[in-house]
Amino acid sequence: MNMVDNDKEILLNSSSQTMTIIYKNGTRQEIGMNEIESIEYSDDSNTDMFAAYLSKAGMLSTVLFEAKAKNVLELKLSGRIDARDFEYIKWCCSRIQVLDLKDVVIDAYTGEDGTNEGTYDTFYANKIPTGAFYYWGTSKKHNFTGIPRNEGMTSLKKIILPNDLDSIGEKAFANMAQLESVTIRTPYPPKAHKNSFQGLSRNAKLYVPKGTKTRYRSAEGWDEFVEVVEVNENGTPIIADNPLIGTWKATRIEGWGESVSTVGLDYLQLKNDGTYIHVEEEDGIPFVTRGTWTTSEDKFILHKKDGGQAGSSFEYEIIELKENNMKVSMWRVIAYLEKVQDSVIKQYLKSGSK
Repeated sequence: MNMVDNDKEILLNSSSQTMTIIYKNGTRQEIGMNEIESIEYSDDSNTDMFAAYLSKAGMLSTVLFEAKAKNVLELKLSGRIDARDFEYIKWCCSRIQVLDLKDVVIDAYTGEDGTNEGTYDTFYANKIPTGAFYYWGTSKKHNFTGIPRNEGMTSLKKIILPNDLDSIGEKAFANMAQLESVTIRTPYPPKAHKNSFQGLSRNAKLYVPKGTKTRYRSAEGWDEFVEVVEVNENGTPIIADNPLIGTWKATRIEGWGESVSTVGLDYLQLKNDGTYIHVEEEDGIPFVTRGTWTTSEDKFILHKKDGGQAGSSFEYEIIELKENNMKVSMWRVIAYLEKVQDSVIKQYLKSGSK
């Protein structure tokens, strides 16, 4: 796992239990993990985001004070947490919208400071605790005004669950009316209670690994989600049954001061796994770039991963789309494309390419 701020890069290696700090001047510093209580880091360009590595569960309140917690919109944790940390998030991070827990390990905890609101209980390891983001009707510990009872957190919109999750407790995400997305990376659904997601918004989406949609749709608790979306390892949604999928050849371009211009070699293959291949001619030599693509309403966007301008995104407005023909616009340039056989670009791909 990497953590970066303006002055240094921090590399955490859990297998060797060491941390290496690489400063911008090139110097390196290595620290044994058993010497670290916690690590806090933040992005100076976004003061509403807070992230921390916790070497010991139950420590979130010691690195994220209440005065700061109430203003945090995005929280990213790694290391170890338990039911006490979930309780702190629920009561003190009152404006949080995004919670990223994919790199945390949930430890067991027994006591009255967990998410059962002052009730002495045992909370198991690798389990989202009972009532994690749910306000119970009665509370022995909290007496805050303005907190709705028998409702879930209203601010939380996006949650990324831990990679090593085994199960989810009762009413962990119950009645979270504003929740928009839950992302889980485990190939088999962690065991959930039938009311773990009770009262979920019908607009909430569940993002799951490729090939696992059927499992999650039929699993107890998870079947509360109306929409389940499969994603690739990089988190890109797999696009299916979309008329844009296929190989397109550019046949004409209008713009840049020219009324009409013909096009040389220019193929764009949009694949249903969310990736694309673009082949064009550059000084008479075929040039191949790859990346991912996304679409919404009347546009599609190419996110280039390799080739020139890697990391850039290019948005195309769809002016007209028929079965085998498409008219698009970008930067005041209009391109006319026609659908061809996918096999036509294979000859331009490098040996061994998929």
